[in-house]
Amino acid sequence: MLLWLPAAAAPIIIHLWNRRRYREHSWAAMEFLLAAIKKSSRRMRIEQLLLLLLRTAIILLLVMALAKPLVQAIGASLSGGPRTHRVLVIDGSYSMDYRPSGESLFEIAKQKAIEIVEASNVGDGFSLVLMSEDARAVISSAAFDREDVIEEINNLQLPHGGANLLTAVRRADAVVARVRKDNDQLSRSHVYFFTDMGQTTWADSVRSPQQESELRNVMERLNKQGVAEVISLGQGGTSNFAITDLRMTQAFATVKHPVTFEAIVGNWGGQSPTQQLVELYVDGTRVDQQTVQVPPGETSSPVQFRYQFTTAKDHEVEVRISGDSLEVDNRRYLAVPVKEFIKVLCVSGKQDSTLYVALGLDPDHGRPSESIVQPHVVSESGLLDKNLAEYDCIFLCNVAQFTAREAAVLEAQLQRGAGLVFFLGDQVQADRYNRELSRTAGAPRNVLPVVIEETVEADGDDRFFHFDPLDYRHPMLRVWENNERAGLLKAVVAKYFRLAIPAKKTGERGAGDADAAEQDTDRAAAAEATVGLAFDNGDPAIVDGRVGRGRVLVVATAGSTASVMRRDEGVRPWTYIPTGPTFPVIVQQLWKTAVAGRLLDRNVQVFEPIGGHLGAAQADDRISVTLPAFSVPSATQPQVASVTPEADTHAWSFAETDQSGAYRVSQSGSTNEKVFVANVDTQESNLGRINNDELPTGLAARDGGSAEDDETMQVESEGAPVHQAILWLVLALVFTETSFAWWLGNRQI
Repeated sequence: MLLWLPAAAAPIIIHLWNRRRYREHSWAAMEFLLAAIKKSSRRMRIEQLLLLLLRTAIILLLVMALAKPLVQAIGASLSGGPRTHRVLVIDGSYSMDYRPSGESLFEIAKQKAIEIVEASNVGDGFSLVLMSEDARAVISSAAFDREDVIEEINNLQLPHGGANLLTAVRRADAVVARVRKDNDQLSRSHVYFFTDMGQTTWADSVRSPQQESELRNVMERLNKQGVAEVISLGQGGTSNFAITDLRMTQAFATVKHPVTFEAIVGNWGGQSPTQQLVELYVDGTRVDQQTVQVPPGETSSPVQFRYQFTTAKDHEVEVRISGDSLEVDNRRYLAVPVKEFIKVLCVSGKQDSTLYVALGLDPDHGRPSESIVQPHVVSESGLLDKNLAEYDCIFLCNVAQFTAREAAVLEAQLQRGAGLVFFLGDQVQADRYNRELSRTAGAPRNVLPVVIEETVEADGDDRFFHFDPLDYRHPMLRVWENNERAGLLKAVVAKYFRLAIPAKKTGERGAGDADAAEQDTDRAAAAEATVGLAFDNGDPAIVDGRVGRGRVLVVATAGSTASVMRRDEGVRPWTYIPTGPTFPVIVQQLWKTAVAGRLLDRNVQVFEPIGGHLGAAQADDRISVTLPAFSVPSATQPQVASVTPEADTHAWSFAETDQSGAYRVSQSGSTNEKVFVANVDTQESNLGRINNDELPTGLAARDGGSAEDDETMQVESEGAPVHQAILWLVLALVFTETSFAWWLGNRQI
């Protein structure tokens, strides 16, 4: 708008132009007239000059009024009053979606924040922080244009996650420090927390003494620089229902057999048992419903739905309830990849190494009406000849070693969410395994969740190692629980590799954002491994590891009798388990556990990333992610985001999962659509509130409903904003100029 300032010269130019419109001629009659005019010429020049100044001032003031930010800054500097940096921290936990009277607490918080902006003094600066699981500074510097600040507040969208108090306070402290350094004219700060004072945010999110100490120190620093206070929007004593869990009892789904879904409903704050209608939706269509009794303060018994899919593709399963004022947690989702068959590749490192494994995978010998698994057997050299993307699971039986290229292919398979099962044996070169596959041992690839050490051999021909089920804690051993005569404990092993599990990385999240990010990187790089089955001497027999997006199981011994020990007395197999009746059950449990990684990969919590891996031939394909419809209820068209795969690894990741629901991923080179879902963490479903005296030291709370009556909210104002005052002055000058010009044109000279 300041570029219009030269327009103020227009009246002067017009005046000068008008003076040059006439030629001067002297004649006798005018001599007498000029003599009379000279007497009043000085007065006329003054009058014309005043008229010119009025017209110029109108244009100047109009341009200045429309250049409002500059005018506000000038007005603030001329007023000499204190200027305040106001930090608006809005609680973004999904309990703020609670609607006591049709309008959510989050919308009320936004309205209260806007009231503060509108009531503040000219020259005050504003910053905006969304308090979520990872607090985000929406306006990280000091903004002086009120309309822009109000627009940012109105554009805020409530995430479907919790909120971390310490992270939000850190963010506010960093914003205050930055603005104080960059804007000397903002002599004080005022931090407002708009919140429902939920227990999970204000008490449970600060867990350790170190975090409490840091929170106390930051609050002291904020209060030294100004004022920090809580605007309470909570509605105490509210009850809430939520679906706390939804799972499929099987680790896979095919079109051949029905599957069972199990949902659990929670009840917080209720006074009496309540019946809830639980509905099952598949791909947006309701297919079943049941009624469940939910006791107060407890969870319901599992509600089970049985359903059979008829098409092999990714399906979205949803369970819904209704009847309370918090809608976000009344829905829970499950992404279910459904297949015609489970394809398993068996890689044999030695003749007959996969014989018993293949029989265990397909005990029905390929009968079309019965078979779920389709095993394909290849030799060790044929691993790279197959398109591994077609297989859900790979059994690697007594493979001697892996090349760098094979290790890269296996790692890519895990990134796709597939499963790997290693049976070791007499061909295995442990040092080559560790060198190429174990990140813990310094390998460039992350495939093995263990380090393979030396072999352990039983003494004597009549000595064997037996299994210890470890109280059947691992899910894959549940089929043997309370059935010790089934044969698992009678299985015998004569030789195995000792497996070393790397120590888990632990660290207190909260020492700082940089430290937390570094810990997350370490945890992502290392495999998370547990012992599923042990030997009676304590060594691991089966290790289950979550590597990348997939699942890896390592069996310390062989999967066939082809692995032998050569002694003076003759040849002895490493184990006799493959020839016994227990082995097919073991193989079945191994592949079911391995393919469970695909289901886990498709189902995450809000704020957890989703992703996948493209083959080298698909590297140029474009990835599109359609966001959940529940996240944008006012949108008429689905919201779609584009994702660019990494150039070197062809992996793609999408981290903007701040809304619950189904994320549908399409690939430009494929007609198949993958479904991922994000669910809320139902800890936030407990709407319990803390009391004012439980707030951190240095914080006081007041009712948000009475904010306009509080002096700290009703900042001292100097009347109308400066730009409005200028506009009123322009109007007065226009009226004055019109009257003055009329008077000059009509009065008698």
